[in-house]
Amino acid sequence: MQNYDYIVIGAGAANSFAFSAAAKGYKTLIIDESYPGGTCLNRGCIPTKVLLQSADVAHYIKTSEMYGIKSKIESVDMSKIKQRVEDIVLFWRNRLIKALNNTPNLTFINKIAKFVSEKIIEIDGEKIRGNRFVLAVGSRPIIPKIEGLDRIKYLTNENILELTELPKSIGILGGGYIGMEFAHFFHSLGSEVYIIEMKDYLLNEIEESLRDNFNEYMRSEMKVFTATALKSVYENNNKKILVCENNSGKFEIAVDELLVAVGRRSNADKLDCVKTNVILNNYGYIIADEYLQTSNSDIWALGDCIGTPAFRHTANYQCDILEKNLLFNKKIKADYSITPFAVFTFPEIASVGLTASAARQKYQKITIKKLGYFGNAKGKAIGYKGFCKAVIDDNTEKILGFHIIGPYASILIHEILPIMTAGLSYKKIEETIHIHPALSELIIWTFTEGKEI
Repeated sequence: MQNYDYIVIGAGAANSFAFSAAAKGYKTLIIDESYPGGTCLNRGCIPTKVLLQSADVAHYIKTSEMYGIKSKIESVDMSKIKQRVEDIVLFWRNRLIKALNNTPNLTFINKIAKFVSEKIIEIDGEKIRGNRFVLAVGSRPIIPKIEGLDRIKYLTNENILELTELPKSIGILGGGYIGMEFAHFFHSLGSEVYIIEMKDYLLNEIEESLRDNFNEYMRSEMKVFTATALKSVYENNNKKILVCENNSGKFEIAVDELLVAVGRRSNADKLDCVKTNVILNNYGYIIADEYLQTSNSDIWALGDCIGTPAFRHTANYQCDILEKNLLFNKKIKADYSITPFAVFTFPEIASVGLTASAARQKYQKITIKKLGYFGNAKGKAIGYKGFCKAVIDDNTEKILGFHIIGPYASILIHEILPIMTAGLSYKKIEETIHIHPALSELIIWTFTEGKEI
């Protein structure tokens, strides 16, 4: 029986740990049932952002008249968009495969693995022993139990690139990050988009004023049905008929395609963790402590499978902690209080820290400042009525939260992150010279010129 110092199951964010362990001289095995790179590279962040680049270009062509330029989209070549996505994904995947194959002490196996005991896994009938394990098996789409859904062909983020033509109409079930990014993609390229969400708002969990601004825009551009349930699905005349219900009663929507994006579930159930005494919670996520250690002292876990903020940058952060703790004898706890996120829609959204309502419940005295994009010359030139919103602790002058809706939000938010991470006063931003009239002036001016609300 082969024996390894470290066995890493899941070749996404945990790749970094595997490379570091091998570099330290540990005999390391990394396993994934799919391509290396995980969901992010192969089915998530990377391919969707390539798709959305096409959507952003299309959006500016469609709105170019406001800038004094008359233009139109003559056609959309889905096969070319698809090929561009595949080429970029393959570029990064092939680089990763080459590194895995050429790293001493490191072996990669593209197979399904499951535990047969605390120290032993099985792959295609072969048993392999590990001294320590890192579990990073990610997540997969939740498929709700809806009458008729199992009898039609529907899309998820995992098979959406199978589309060879742009659908004339598409229904999107779910108003979360994934659903809204694809809504932006299809709408910008010319599809008629119908969004069905059970909650009262799209992006229901984000900061309230960002949420309201986003919902207002989406309702002006697409067919949005919130507080609405999809009760059943059937096909008729090459159309997918969505039978919906809300307070107004039942109604039907006919679409060419249906995207299911109601959330994701942990892949931990595939590992047979009961053989290891690793405990899962009621939602199927691996329970790991602040050091990312499970109930088994020789098994650690990270990423989407443990139910922490489901972003690749969270998993990267956790992997860095594991490297320092396990390979360099540190004792660092994971802290998710300053975890930023972005939604790559139009308008773009980025946020970090506490919302205003959450800060009011936790702190005695806070200041909230808000500045619109039109408060900056570059923002005015871009032409979208977005805004920045700062939440400040009056006693310490620390930034408790910062929230942005508008173009380039995902870039602008990064000026806030080092200040929050270092626990510095927001006034440190005021002391920094900003390029004029760059959009980044919005950040400093939110603190100096923003309206208190």
